Parts: sequence; structure tokens; C-alpha cells
Amino acid sequence: MTICSTKKIAFITTGNPNNRKGFFNNVQERAIRLLNADIKDFDINFYIIRHRDSLLFSLIRREKRMVIQPTVMVDHIRYKSLWIQHNFIDYLLTEKIKVRGLSDKKYINKHRIDLKGCDLILAHGPDANYLAYSVNQMQGTPYIASWHGSDINMMPEINKKTRALFKKIIEAAALNLFVSKRLLETSHNITRAANKEVLYTGPADSFVKQSPEKIEITKEKHKAQGKQIVGFIGNLISIKNIKSLPLIFKQIADYKPDIQFWIIGDGELEVSLRKGLGQTSAQCTFFGKVVPSQIPDLINCMNIIVLPSLNEGLPRITLEALACRVPVIGSNVGGIPEVIGLENVFELDSNFENNISKRAIEILRKNEPAKPFPEEFSWDNAIVKLERVIRDVMDKQATEND
Repeated sequence: MTICSTKKIAFITTGNPNNRKGFFNNVQERAIRLLNADIKDFDINFYIIRHRDSLLFSLIRREKRMVIQPTVMVDHIRYKSLWIQHNFIDYLLTEKIKVRGLSDKKYINKHRIDLKGCDLILAHGPDANYLAYSVNQMQGTPYIASWHGSDINMMPEINKKTRALFKKIIEAAALNLFVSKRLLETSHNITRAANKEVLYTGPADSFVKQSPEKIEITKEKHKAQGKQIVGFIGNLISIKNIKSLPLIFKQIADYKPDIQFWIIGDGELEVSLRKGLGQTSAQCTFFGKVVPSQIPDLINCMNIIVLPSLNEGLPRITLEALACRVPVIGSNVGGIPEVIGLENVFELDSNFENNISKRAIEILRKNEPAKPFPEEFSWDNAIVKLERVIRDVMDKQATEND
């Protein structure tokens, strides 16, 4: 059976457009590629689930409440905002006591009406995947759930209720898409009774190897002319294994004292990281949070990127770095080895810092080039596959309805 009439597809993500980080940027790139593909007979509407503190909670946290906007424009995609109120009780139950894995589901369920009449839902992120599941249970709309990392690696371990809910979401989905093979395999710990596939994606087109002249201009801007640079790019939070960086950087600096270390990102562990690095001889520059458009220039200046994460789905920085011809070394978790190769990853054991430092020094000493960019990580391939699975799901739904 062939789909002929235009089908209404709801693309749902989660996040704050004013604080764009890895997950958000990855999903945004997918949304742009899907929209630009201009696929015949697909009418795609974009939605974003956004959290807003209650008045009392905003006073407790001493933070300004977000202004409710019915829609928000991100790049050239207009999202309809699906607002969820976040109150103090939600915070306690979700973040502190951890008897609830998602913010109060009643706030998510009220948005089921926004998706009435959709033929298919493409969901990204736990809240979006739950909303898709809720709509499916209410009116039978099929959905494709996409899983990106912590939603499989960490959230199901919060408590038994969360694990049970994620099991239901995965099993009820017409298809589950995972960003890496390792993440798909990890999902088997939750359930095997589901349709699952890997959907690799790629970096944005702006990540390319730049000319030596342009690289030197950027280095001069940051007072790093003629220097070798070791970089870290990511959130400064515990899951990124920030505590390992001071020893790694110290051992690299002991090999070559004039190396500079660039740290791009922000987070709750910045103060402790600064303190740890202050006890070493490493010459470190903290860039803080950098807008996505500036990242390619900074990556091109680096000789190595270090990625010591405790857990990952498939970090885009691995793809972005290799596209810029910059070597990456990291931990053997998630999809990291699928991109950078087993020779560049190390187990998170007592020798991790020593092993990753030795590999970094070897690359610097030999001026070793980056691993070739893996051919399977391509946006063209990803969108072709995504169109195929969308059509397969809707064909199957149409057949079942006949």
C-alpha cells in the first residue's frame, strides 16, 4: 500500500531555546534537515515542551520566571510552545526524593489536545516521548520515539515507577530510534519487546577543516599563536567526568609545559574544576558557554579533544571534531568508540587518567592525524532512512485500519 494523501506529522522536542546545548542542538539539526528535505506529502508541525516555574518556586529559587510565548522561532523553524508548570512539589518529588521520574504528568497530558488529528508523532526527549505515548493511548496515534543518551542510561534507574513507565513508552512505540548501537543495546535492560533501530546522524555543515591562515587568526585572537591546544567541550557536570580533567591535563602539561588547555562549556562543577586545575601547571582558558556558530572556529584550533564521560548516547562533539580533522580520545562508553575507534577509548578504571594522558601525548608527539570521518554518519543517509521508517510506520497503520 502506498501513501498518497498528505500526512500530518507532529515533531516534538524538549528544552529551552535560550540555553541551547548538546541534546537541543542535535534535535534542532534533525528538524532543520527534515524540513529542508521538503518531502512530498509530509506536513510537519513543530512543537517544543517548555518548563516554567510557578510563582512561588521562582521566588524560592530567586530566578526570573520565563515569559510565556505561544510560539518560538529557532533558526528558521517555528515551534508551538507546550508549556509545563514546574512547582516546588514537582522539584522535591522529581529531583530530591526521586519518587517521580517526570514532572507532573497532568501538565503534559493537557497538551494531548494540541496533537489531535496528527497521523504520526516524532518525539525527542523523555517528556516528548511520554506525551506521544499518552496521545497513543488516548486516540491510537502511532509514534516514533527517539532516544539520545541519559533518557536510557540514567533516568530509568531513578526508581521502579520511572523504569516501568519507560518500558511502556518503548513497547508502545511503533518504532524506537537510538543514536548509537551501544544505546540500543542498553535499552534491552529495560525491554526487548519493542521495535528498535539505530539512526546515526552527522555534524552540521559548518564543521569543516579550515585553512591554516584562518586557524592562526582565531589562535591570535585568543593569544595562542603557535601553541598546541588540548580541548574539552561539554557541560561541566558530574556525568562528563569533570573530576578527571585536572590529572589528565597535569600529565599532558608535564610532557610539554607550553601546551594550552581550552575548556568550553559551563555547569555546576566549574568552581571545583578551576580549583583542581589551579593546583597544576596547566595553562587553562575557560571560555564558558559559547554560541554554536563559534564552535567550529575553536575546534579547528585544537590538536586533541578529550572526552572522559561516565556515560553518553552519542556525543556530537566526536563527529564535529573528526569533521574538522581533529583527533578525539575518550572513555569507552556509549557511542564514543563507534565514532572514534577502540584505539582511542579507555576503560573507566583506576588507570583511566594515565592511559588517556599517554594516548594524548603520543598523538601530540607524532602529530598524529584524526581518524577518518566514518562514512555511516551522514545527514543525507539519516534523512533517507527517517523518511523510509516514517512511511513504513504509516503504511502499517493504514493497513491495520483497513
